[in-house]
Amino acid sequence: MCRLTCLALAVVAVMGVAGCGTPERLNARQQRNVDRSPPQVFAMPDHYNNVASKCDGHGHRMYVTSNKDQAPSNLVVVSDESCSR
Repeated sequence: MCRLTCLALAVVAVMGVAGCGTPERLNARQQRNVDRSPPQVFAMPDHYNNVASKCDGHGHRMYVTSNKDQAPSNLVVVSDESCSR
């Protein structure tokens, strides 16, 4: 009985891992037009989230806060003419 239960759990675990490799997820990792340049970072005093800023290349600037245990990340997108290509 234990062997059957262990085997069933192993099959479920393998199926769960195999599900992570769906074609959509694999294709998302293969994009070549990803901007990997570093953002401009504004370091805030202790107990405040840092802020990073980066252009999206389409006339918008994105600001995001770092994620800390007690505070969630926030994303703000604003129009910025200097971000147009």
